[in-house]
Amino acid sequence: SAEQEAYVPGYNFRTVDTVGAGDAFSAGFLHRLLADNSIKKACDFGNALGAATTRTNGGTSIVTLEKIKELLQSDSERTIHPNFNLG
Repeated sequence: SAEQEAYVPGYNFRTVDTVGAGDAFSAGFLHRLLADNSIKKACDFGNALGAATTRTNGGTSIVTLEKIKELLQSDSERTIHPNFNLG
């Protein structure tokens, strides 16, 4: 299969607790990747799940699929790392 690259900007909002955000990203990314989604879609979903996790208190708070979809469809401000050229 062809190698794929993707960059998904982070969400820029006030966080409550970052515990579990990395694990949530990994879980969301793998969930979508194993469902035959593209690398970009898997990164986007993982990023949204990780970000949604930071809006809750504690690393094991429940984040519903509706909350993830809300975030994916929102016009939330995103942070683009300056080392990435998205053009």
